[in-house]
Amino acid sequence: MKDRDEFLPYRIREITEVSDDVKIFELEGSAKVRPGNFVVLWIPGVSERPFSLVDSSPIRIMIRRVGGENSFTSSIFRKRVGEKIFMRGPYGNSFLDFYDKDKPSCLVAGGIGIAPLAFLARYTNPKKTKVLLGARSEREALPCSKLLGSMDVTVSTDDGSFGRKGFVTDLIDESGIRKGTRFFICGPEKMAVAAAEKAMKYTEPGNIILAVERYMKCLGYGICGHCEIRGGDGRTYLTCSDGPVFTYHQLRGGDLGLSKRTRSGTRVSV
Repeated sequence: MKDRDEFLPYRIREITEVSDDVKIFELEGSAKVRPGNFVVLWIPGVSERPFSLVDSSPIRIMIRRVGGENSFTSSIFRKRVGEKIFMRGPYGNSFLDFYDKDKPSCLVAGGIGIAPLAFLARYTNPKKTKVLLGARSEREALPCSKLLGSMDVTVSTDDGSFGRKGFVTDLIDESGIRKGTRFFICGPEKMAVAAAEKAMKYTEPGNIILAVERYMKCLGYGICGHCEIRGGDGRTYLTCSDGPVFTYHQLRGGDLGLSKRTRSGTRVSV
């Protein structure tokens, strides 16, 4: 049986360009990963970084390029079909830990936050699930919406080139959402908080589920403390081991949308 901490090589089978700075890398093979879990990718001689998956069979990972030419994401963007990258995991909990097939669901995604939610959508009941997707433009929105197949998707774009002009949070009150709906939210943190606050009109905070991103120095082992996030009750959670999926009941009134730690450990505003 594979040790989750063992890096295994995976060959790149296909690369899809979503926008100038977003690509989907499809790897040969499959992995026992659930929606919301994260894996760690390694490029020898460069570094390691955590990512969530779009799918596990085949393995598909959506990556946004950030940083300079020597950053991890810039290095992976220079990879070509047929080359290898290394992966270990999975780590963390899953959206499926909170999903209830008997309740209506609403998936709210901002940008590449669609990745783990598109993965979750494969497990949901399409007749009871709405998907709200926010993107910067049509070029980004179209390939992201295609990840959802035949799901009921409503789209907003910043520039109005596709769907409704505006923010994904604007769609919540326009989508005929039923009381008691369970929300699953992933995207930029300020957007996630705004979406969660709007969702409070339709359900309890325990039914609002968010994926949280924090800098992980130890990359999944729960020992460095860099990925900590304080909840509304004063409890400190580790995103890598207690999350990365949390309820809004856990996090509301804490650090979410306000502050996080940098690589150096300094606390800064989100």
